[in-house]
Amino acid sequence: MNQVLEKKDHLPLLTSLRGLAAVIVVLYHLKHQFPVLFDVVGEYTGIFKQGYLWVDFFFILSGFILSHVYGKKFMGWCKKHDYGRFMVARFARIYPLHLFVLMLYLMMEFSKYASNVETLENPIFNEQTRSASGFVASLFLVQAAHLFDHAVWNASSWSISAEWFAYLLFPLMARVALNINGKLCVAIIVLCIAGLGGLISLKGDLNIVSDYAVPRSWMGCLIGVCLYRIYELYPLAKFKSGGVTWCALVLSLACMNLPRWWGYELMSVGSLAILVLTASKCGSNIFFLASRPMMYLGEISYSIYLTHGFLLIALYNFQRRVMGISDGGASMTIGESLVWTIGVLGVSIGTSAITYPFVEVTGRDYLRDKMSGLFKAKDKTTVNANIEAKKVA
Repeated sequence: MNQVLEKKDHLPLLTSLRGLAAVIVVLYHLKHQFPVLFDVVGEYTGIFKQGYLWVDFFFILSGFILSHVYGKKFMGWCKKHDYGRFMVARFARIYPLHLFVLMLYLMMEFSKYASNVETLENPIFNEQTRSASGFVASLFLVQAAHLFDHAVWNASSWSISAEWFAYLLFPLMARVALNINGKLCVAIIVLCIAGLGGLISLKGDLNIVSDYAVPRSWMGCLIGVCLYRIYELYPLAKFKSGGVTWCALVLSLACMNLPRWWGYELMSVGSLAILVLTASKCGSNIFFLASRPMMYLGEISYSIYLTHGFLLIALYNFQRRVMGISDGGASMTIGESLVWTIGVLGVSIGTSAITYPFVEVTGRDYLRDKMSGLFKAKDKTTVNANIEAKKVA
């Protein structure tokens, strides 16, 4: 996808925001590791407690970027070879790193079995999170398809599975949303947010990682596709100001600080949608978000997101077995927790700086090269020759 984007208008702020979202998700999971620090932080802000909502940002952003890159191909009726090449490109983009991290989890389970160590975070191959069925489902990217009532193996990969199902429907979404006017797009966005409200009514909140995760991703992706249609139809000159994007970011963060009630998550999703639209129009004339470090953080954001869960488990085991800290970071002071949190973020970014070029990019290029011939468009000469051959036969 990155190679394709080089041929399109670049949207740098969306890349930076993807990196910011990945870091917030990591911090959301770190709050369980270092509760003393995040309990204090939580008295002043709910950004990290509601960090799971940034996954909806990923879904919305995915729909927007897919429309930016592939939208014109799917505005008409989808051709078989176009659909096939699209799915190959998406598979090559997400699967190598997913498989790599899944194998790390498998190796961890086997190492626990070999050393007969069951005093870690989970028992060896426990039936809840490390079952054989969960492994097979993860291997085929279907773990989010209402098969389990919890996340399995690499917990973060539920969203990759859910997004895979969004890819399957993206051509249909593009066919509909990219051919309608702006008012209908706004209506669809409102309906999608209402649909997310329905999921909240069913589950209690939007932190849905298993049974209704796929509909959650579908609605987020469709919001992104509709936003892209609005992006195409209207110049929105005022949105090109960096101040507007900052206001949208502040609004998104503010919505996550609202008291917990039925509608605050929907307001957060709506504000994140506004953030995507404003950032796409802004260009790169905005302090901090357009900086090289933030851009790089966005480039490696998928690695940060998908590897951090394994690193957190490795950290927990290290604290217990090497440092003798039996409760993880629960008994640490605020200062100690802060140092560890910064350290974990640093290790996560450093690890991702390795997995991005050597697993993500290398794996993506390898799969694209090997699978590129599966869906080739037949030229008219070949088609006519096949027709004549059938007639002769």
